[in-house]
Amino acid sequence: MVEIHVQRTIAAPVGQVFDWLADPASLKAAPLVLKSGWAEDSPPGGAGAVRKVLGTGMWFREEIPTYDRPNSYSYLIVSSFP
Repeated sequence: MVEIHVQRTIAAPVGQVFDWLADPASLKAAPLVLKSGWAEDSPPGGAGAVRKVLGTGMWFREEIPTYDRPNSYSYLIVSSFP
């Protein structure tokens, strides 16, 4: 299993930054992401939510198993291509 930890200081309220990072629509800011959002059968955020991401030459579904707003959340890629 691979774990990635990122730390950065951002001049904005913690809740606002957390909400932006947890919102799949924000993933479209990444250079290779074309489309992203909640899966049709998913609750809109929180533990148990599933997001879909379509990028250049790839797609994947991520499940959010832990969600502790505004402190942390985790996600697991449950299916992908290629």
